[in-house]
Amino acid sequence: MASPGGRTNWYTATIDRVPASNTVDLILDLGFDIHYRVEMTLDGVMTPDSRSDDPGERDAGMAVQNFIAVWAVDQPDKKVVAHVARVTDRGCTGSIWTVDDEECLNEILVDDGLCLGEDEY
Repeated sequence: MASPGGRTNWYTATIDRVPASNTVDLILDLGFDIHYRVEMTLDGVMTPDSRSDDPGERDAGMAVQNFIAVWAVDQPDKKVVAHVARVTDRGCTGSIWTVDDEECLNEILVDDGLCLGEDEY
């Protein structure tokens, strides 16, 4: 998932919490000291369901959820850059990047084998 050349729909954000294996709650910084809380579903990844009745899938989903929480804490001041791809009735979908645009959380999850990429499901 290459970082798009244009900077449309990119926001500095803080990861507030990780309610599910494919969802993060973000606080977007819109500028001028305006902040907006949004639920973002990670785009282009298929994660195991952390709320599944199947113990194996639930454990795998919890592993993804914990990985994202630890990854967020490792970011300087817990700041990330969020690219909002689509706005939906339940929040938005998109990708989360480190502040220096070097790493994409969505790609890290696929590369580490924690979930499937969009071409695999």
